[in-house]
Amino acid sequence: MISAFKHNKITIEVCEDSLTSCIFDTFFLLPSTFLWEILRNAIIATPENTQKSIPKEKIGQLTHYEFWPHWAPSGTENVNYVEPDVFIRFSECDVIIEAKRYEIGQQNPLQWKKEIIGYRNEYGKDNKQSYLIALGGLLNSGIKKIEGVSIFQCRWSSIQDIICKILEHEQNSVVCLILKLVLRYFEIHGYVQIKWLEELSAGDKMCKNYRKSNSQSISFLLCHNDFKNYLPFQKFSTLTPVLRNYNQSISILKTTWEEWK
Repeated sequence: MISAFKHNKITIEVCEDSLTSCIFDTFFLLPSTFLWEILRNAIIATPENTQKSIPKEKIGQLTHYEFWPHWAPSGTENVNYVEPDVFIRFSECDVIIEAKRYEIGQQNPLQWKKEIIGYRNEYGKDNKQSYLIALGGLLNSGIKKIEGVSIFQCRWSSIQDIICKILEHEQNSVVCLILKLVLRYFEIHGYVQIKWLEELSAGDKMCKNYRKSNSQSISFLLCHNDFKNYLPFQKFSTLTPVLRNYNQSISILKTTWEEWK
């Protein structure tokens, strides 16, 4: 499907549901432990996450997954059903995922609680370890648990970053093909891969090109103190940029600009 979309043979409505299904449908091609490690490391790398260490436990095998399941709403304000975005069952634990399209500000703790109650209505008798991952739409809520279930927050871009790091050293060609496909789906949904300034070495071709073509632009940005508004990925209207190292980048620019003048 992705090739047909790339070559304008088909169109898809780029939205929260398409992002969720494209990424996780492809993820489920990976071995269970590989999938879990990507999620774990992405959670740990997410600054807004209130719990910095999701347990590194034996999750067992992937036994079941479901998109947008309908769970009994008993004990909630919902009338018909409760619907998380993805439900993943491993033999040793269950994972509820509530996904949002953008990175900041769309999650709702009341929705988390409803989904946990709905999960208990369906699977409470199994008495399994369970987690809820709030993916995208992050909040500074400080909430660590609801109804005894641990809450973890995760950025979509953190998943993307972890995949890029894995591809730097992964030797399994099949795993690499799957992960590259995930990255292509991220690109379709406006998530570009960015190499941060502090990651550039003096001999890096990208660094040399940057110096050659952008010295005047750097001067303009520094003079007008408007670096944020000129980041290249601002042109993606569907992407809320993660300016995670703004201060550090400005410091690097100021230092190197003195050397380049």
